[in-house]
Amino acid sequence: MQVAAQEDDFVARWLAAGPAILAANHAAFRQLLGRAEKAFRDGDDAYAAAWCEIAAFHAVCNPSGLFASRALEAPAARIARRALGSSAIPRGPAAATGRPRSVLHVATSVEAVGGHTRMIRRWIERDAEAARHSIALIRQRKAVPPDVSRAVLAAGGRIFRLGTRRAGLLDLARELRAVAAGVDLVVLHVAPQDVVPLLAFSGLAERPPIALLDHADHLFWTGVSIADAVIGLRRSGRDLATGARGVAPERSLALPIPVEADARRRSRAEAKRRLGFDPSAPLIVSVARRVKYRSVGGLGFVDAHLPALLARPRASLVVVGPGERPDWAAAREAAGGRILVLPETPDVADFYDAADIHADSFPFVSTTSLLEAGLRATPLVGRNPFPPGAEILGADMPGLEGTMVASGTVAALTDTLVRLIDDPEGRAALGEATRRGIVGTHCGEAWKASLAAVHTAIAALDPVSPGGTEEDRADPMRTGLPDALLPFVHGADLERDALVCAQLHLMPPARRAAHALDLALRRGPGFGGRLDLVKCWIPSRIVARFR
Repeated sequence: MQVAAQEDDFVARWLAAGPAILAANHAAFRQLLGRAEKAFRDGDDAYAAAWCEIAAFHAVCNPSGLFASRALEAPAARIARRALGSSAIPRGPAAATGRPRSVLHVATSVEAVGGHTRMIRRWIERDAEAARHSIALIRQRKAVPPDVSRAVLAAGGRIFRLGTRRAGLLDLARELRAVAAGVDLVVLHVAPQDVVPLLAFSGLAERPPIALLDHADHLFWTGVSIADAVIGLRRSGRDLATGARGVAPERSLALPIPVEADARRRSRAEAKRRLGFDPSAPLIVSVARRVKYRSVGGLGFVDAHLPALLARPRASLVVVGPGERPDWAAAREAAGGRILVLPETPDVADFYDAADIHADSFPFVSTTSLLEAGLRATPLVGRNPFPPGAEILGADMPGLEGTMVASGTVAALTDTLVRLIDDPEGRAALGEATRRGIVGTHCGEAWKASLAAVHTAIAALDPVSPGGTEEDRADPMRTGLPDALLPFVHGADLERDALVCAQLHLMPPARRAAHALDLALRRGPGFGGRLDLVKCWIPSRIVARFR
């Protein structure tokens, strides 16, 4: 079968080709760091900070055999000390008690779509009676989702939108320092490349405890040198924190993703009718952001599920998130109208409610989607052809042990889907076991107990030693697992010009003009035309207010 033949060799090909890609990306990363270090030597702190974020953005988008970089965090700390000083940020009175009374959540932005924002909201809602929760939004360019605003208001907190007056990286860091003064705990939920918290909290004589939520545990991120604790959401992420990021084991804490136990709004039959499906026909559903569906080995997500649909002509597949995908057209045609592909949408409850089976996205797992689907007593299936050592590429959240069905090949996936389609009673039993496992870990008092344990552990920790020493310069490049697979699963392969163009608005005006002119004259890969020249001169604070 052609599907199986295509799939059988792609992991081996990736493992063979990955180290060379990592080496090239690592060399480019070092060059970008060199620009930051030169700018610092020249006394241009704002320009140096911009290059630090460009380097971090490169490492996120172009895997470089790194999950963290002391060589990046050390110059960022030196920039912060010279530009912002090292005076103390006062800690809140309950910072060392194990029961914080005021918590500041720091996010780059919060969006209407995605599990990350929902986790912040649910954390605040579940702890609102015990503490005041506020959010600092570093670069919020859209309206704050109403449910987030309501949660913060109910918790007695405030929403701080940074950068409404000045939006340079150092300005944002200075603002964040001011907002964090007097709180008992700072929790970082920031984008992996965001260096603003690193600049804000590096090298301080005193500050509140800082916990970094490892929501991007599959990617490079910044902040190891300022995180008193790193909160992992699953086992593989915590393993990488200690094994690849240099986090001390006692600083690696566990907290399950919070989800709602009473998630179901409608019966399966009613939800199917609302969506236009036959209530008696089996329905497979997959929900995730567009970026999580990538063709692998010449096969798209729907190609891998097509054999099961052909074997069971009454079954249908709905994929919510990818939007228009021309490369899926042949499979959709072969299914005779039984594959529906939709764009991202904030309200996916009817799709979860309607599903008889939930299929995880591939090759990028969607952890929150799996949990929210499983709470409807729906069996969870997925593909995981990756070898031991690459567990981060699978779905290993607590509470799913023994219930999530992961198949190594398309043939095995087909067998699993056909078996579940043919066995409604077995499907119901597996779904109920899945629901119980999630409720007992991610919901209600069980989750609150996990949060209390995190608070107690943070209170017992001394502040992490400040970074910024010369010894921090060495960043050994990793070429084994999972690193060799990451360029193919998560790599965006962004050219340097695209990285620079994305950060032009954060550079000092004179530097911005020079880079914009250079891009325009060379027509580099990151330059999109005159519009880019205009956009780079519109400060992000103006964009935020306008929107």
